[in-house]
Amino acid sequence: RYADALRLQQTLADEIEAEEIRSAGKPGVLTAERLVEVSWSALFAREPAKALAATERALSLRPGDLATETNRGHALMFLGRGRDARAAYLAHKDKPMAPGDGTLWQQVIAEDFAALRKAGITHPQMTEIEAALGLRAP
Repeated sequence: RYADALRLQQTLADEIEAEEIRSAGKPGVLTAERLVEVSWSALFAREPAKALAATERALSLRPGDLATETNRGHALMFLGRGRDARAAYLAHKDKPMAPGDGTLWQQVIAEDFAALRKAGITHPQMTEIEAALGLRAP
């Protein structure tokens, strides 16, 4: 029921964006946060183009957000844009996900890949990325 979840997430994002526009005159952080959820749901619904569009829009509202960047890398990979995906994944290696957070980028990538695999969503580049991030032996 991933397609249903995606539709619900998109509806919520639209509602939050409308409220932010009403109150602040433009979409903001809450819209960006919801778009990350839209992108995650789109990955599970096997709609990587929608995931990429949501991440790019979220990054325009909240540049540099690493949670958004993780989904961007996944979307690029599933779209067959291997070189771009690899660059996106390696650009943030060893970075903490947030200031003062002990969770590193590659830990989140590993968790995301595990969740995707559990849902039966795989890509041959996953193993290559895991090795490049030091999560698996090359």
